[in-house]
This record gives sequence, structure tokens and C-alpha cells, in this order.
Amino acid sequence: MKMTKRNKIVLLASIFLALCVIATVILNLKYTIHNNAININSLILIGIIILLSIISVPIVYFLKVRKSKFERMLNNEYFQKYEIIRDTVMNSQLSSINKKEIKEDVLDILISAQKSGKSAEDTIGNPETFAREILLSYAKPGRLPVLSIIDGIMYFILFILGVSIFIWFEQTDMSFFKTRININMIILVFIISFILIPVTKKLTSTHNYWMFILPVAFGIVFVLFAEIIRRFFYSNEIIRQFLDGTVRMVPNIIILILYIVLIPIALFFKSYIRRRLLRTID
Repeated sequence: MKMTKRNKIVLLASIFLALCVIATVILNLKYTIHNNAININSLILIGIIILLSIISVPIVYFLKVRKSKFERMLNNEYFQKYEIIRDTVMNSQLSSINKKEIKEDVLDILISAQKSGKSAEDTIGNPETFAREILLSYAKPGRLPVLSIIDGIMYFILFILGVSIFIWFEQTDMSFFKTRININMIILVFIISFILIPVTKKLTSTHNYWMFILPVAFGIVFVLFAEIIRRFFYSNEIIRQFLDGTVRMVPNIIILILYIVLIPIALFFKSYIRRRLLRTID
């Protein structure tokens, strides 16, 4: 069975993102060599990033594109509607157990309907409405954004720690706690954590399959925006601070421990709030 439009876009987006990362790393390597700042740690880090970028494409295929045994039983008409329902459920704030149960139940319903000769339209109707009704039967409406905020906090912490380790690894002769991150990078991480990720999850659970490339498109636009304001508005002090200002986000061991401890605390509160917000299913 041929790949659907959604699967083609997902795979192409993953390939394009991997190529962008590899190109950025190679350009950075050329700049580092030009400034005689290359070292063994930098080469190791570059090799790891390129390897992960290459590996990410088959990982995306196996996790997001490849069909399971039962999914392959659906014809193209049924599968196109099913994948919208599946994406909506899998991108929701329900627990992993709930998501798996719903996905299996929906698959069972669709396979049975297909075998009985019913059309996908008569069985499901609008797949987005169908998926929303399923989620409303599990979750109290209007309160789940609380869980998205907790997700944003965890993403932000993990990104900040990841960037700090990345910068420090290139210059390990310097104390990790002296590592500084550009202010524009911190703002980018904040936007990704609290806005871009939840928006992408929301929009990819519809017919807007091109939203899968939203993260890549946003990254390109952000870089172009930074270069434009650098060229035309660099004389402004606020712009200079935005572009070249740096902050120590992990200034000491206490802050590092706080970051690390906040992750399990956030996971605990997310689990607790989820139990309070989700309806009890008989």
C-alpha cells in the first residue's frame, strides 16, 4: 500500500531537518577551523550530531510512518481517516495506556466496519469531530492546557541543560558552571517549549499535514530574522543584547540540582493532575 500524503510529508520533513542540522554543523566546523579553534571534543561532538541526524530518519519512519499489522488491513479510504484520529489521540494529554486502548478500539471498529462493506464516511463522518468526541469522553474539557504548561517547563529545562552541555563539551577546560548561553537562544528555546511544540501537536492532528514542517520553517525564519535585525538595527542596545548577550543558566551546583529535581517533580504533578482532570471510565 502506498504512503499517504501525511506520511510522505512526515518523512520528507524528517529528511529536510536532518539535512539542515548536518549543513549547520558542517558550516560551524568550517568556521571553527578557520579560527583555529578546532579540538578533539569538537570533532567528536560533530560526529555524534551527524550520526544522530542520519539515524533520526529511519527512527521517524519506524515510529511515525510504518504501519502495524492491523493498520495494513485498512484500505486507503479508511486509513486516511484513521490516521487523523490516531494523531489526535496520540498528541493528546491522555496517559499512554489510554492512548493505546483508544487506538486499538478504533482500529477494531474500523476493520469490522470495512469488512461489513460500510463506507468510511458512513462509519466515522468527520474524523476530527470523531476524535474530539472520544477525547471529551475521557477528559474534562478546558483544563488540559495545565498539562501542556507542565510539559513546556520540562522541555525548557531539558533544552537548557542540553545546550549547556553542548557548549561546555566544546571547551571542557572551562568550568561547566561558567557556560553561557546566548539570550536569543534562550528565547528560541522558550518559544519552542511553550508555543511551537503544543501548536505543532495541535495542528498536525488535522488535515494540515504541512504543519509537520512547522518546526523547520520556524527555525529558518528565526535565523533570517536575527540576521536581518543584525544588519539593519544592530546599533540599538536592546537588539545587540538580544543577538550577542549571554546568560549563565546553570551558574552553580544548586541551580543544576534544582533543574534535575524539577523534572521528576513535574512528572509527579502531571500524573496527579491528569488523574484529577480525566473522567473515570466505566
